Amino acid sequence: MFVGRKRELAYLEERFERGKPELLILYGRRRVGKTELTKEFLRKKRGIYYLAEKLPENLQLKKLSEKVIEFFDEDIIAGFSNWEMLFKYLASKHDRYILVIDEFPYLIEREPGIISSFQKGWDEYLSNSNV
Repeated sequence: MFVGRKRELAYLEERFERGKPELLILYGRRRVGKTELTKEFLRKKRGIYYLAEKLPENLQLKKLSEKVIEFFDEDIIAGFSNWEMLFKYLASKHDRYILVIDEFPYLIEREPGIISSFQKGWDEYLSNSNV
């Protein structure tokens, strides 16, 4: 059940209403409701929610690819072989949507270099998209 967090939810709504692509990072202590906040925010919007796990990078990419392909209802069989392909694909979509990656530290736990892949993905592709 979602309780409280009206100020934080209003902030997310305000950012969304601007209509511009944005990268927002939510951080804080564990077990304070960040996941529920993002799920509540997504509840009435088009969006992809991905909960990262403590898995190798290739499996993370595979699982996120599956979520993305399912969301856009595409007939892509193989998924994406690298992060750049995924970001290019996401940037090619013209409809507005939200991408939430929860527990991002799990992504970087085994592969700290993944941060640079995400930075490149944002800078070169997603910052000019409808995400």
